[in-house]
Amino acid sequence: MPKNLRHAVVHYGTARMNFENRTHLTTHFRDRDGIEVQVRLSKAPGIKFGFMDDDSHVRVFRVQDVTLENAVVVDWRKIRPDRPTPGPNGQRISEQAAARLLRMAIAENLEQQASLSPYEGLIRPEARLK
Repeated sequence: MPKNLRHAVVHYGTARMNFENRTHLTTHFRDRDGIEVQVRLSKAPGIKFGFMDDDSHVRVFRVQDVTLENAVVVDWRKIRPDRPTPGPNGQRISEQAAARLLRMAIAENLEQQASLSPYEGLIRPEARLK
C-alpha cells in the first residue's frame, strides 16, 4: 500500500435509494434495484468516509462512525483528479484529500465538531496544513 493512500471513501449506494435512511446504514444499503447489498469496507488503516452517489457528485455523509447532520457534496475531481468517480468498491485517498474532506465535514457540521475533530489526529501533520 502506498503510504500516502492511508484513508478511504466507502460506497453506500445512491443517495436516491439510501440518503433518508443514512443514520441506520452500517453494513448494508439498497442498490438501484432496491436489493440489499453489503457495504464493501476498506482495509485502509486511516479515516473512512462513507459516501453516496448523487447524480454527478459524491455526497459524503459519514466520517468513521459519525453520521453527519449535513452531508458534504464533493466534486470528486478535486479529491482524485486521476479517477473519474470512486466507484462501487470505494477507493483509497491521500492524506491531503482526507484532510480536505474532514475540514469540509467539520465546516458543514459545526455542532458535531467535538465528535469529528479527534480524527484530525489520524492525518499526518504536513497534510493538515495544506
